[in-house]
Amino acid sequence: STGQYNYIPAEVISNTVNKKYNYMMLDKGRAEGVKPDQGVISSNGVVGIITHVSAHYSSALSLVNLNSQISARLKGTEEIGRVIWDGIDYRYSTLMDIPTHINVNKGDTVLTSGYSHIFSRDLAIGTVDSVSYQTGDHFYNIRICLAENFNGLYHVYVLENKAIDTLLDLEKQNERTSR
Repeated sequence: STGQYNYIPAEVISNTVNKKYNYMMLDKGRAEGVKPDQGVISSNGVVGIITHVSAHYSSALSLVNLNSQISARLKGTEEIGRVIWDGIDYRYSTLMDIPTHINVNKGDTVLTSGYSHIFSRDLAIGTVDSVSYQTGDHFYNIRICLAENFNGLYHVYVLENKAIDTLLDLEKQNERTSR
């Protein structure tokens, strides 16, 4: 465990990569501290987000799922974007919302932004594979090669954010005071 996160080791017991809405099942559940909305990572990078939990099992929305969307940034910049899967190939995803005045190159690293309670900052998501944009567009279309091979997933870790209750309480207080 580092800082505000505990790592709960788990094994992937089933997983799909060839559908539009891919999920994985893990062999850990409520009894082991797994809860909905926790991040799932591997030693290579981000894998998914827990959606459902039973006593000893859980399911996670894969990063290669049309409903998956995670906050990300380019290493070396503070530019925040979103990683969204296009439903085509489990090896690639798309980084959206990066403005065209930023210098982006093939091979650049894409990391988690830390702008959510789900993933800590600076976890690997992938690397830039290709960059394109239409004249007049203010944002790039960035294809990224994912850090994890989703067709070979076995050992993963569920991220338990130890400070989650405090963070959610602070958010609620902020919402009340900003009304």
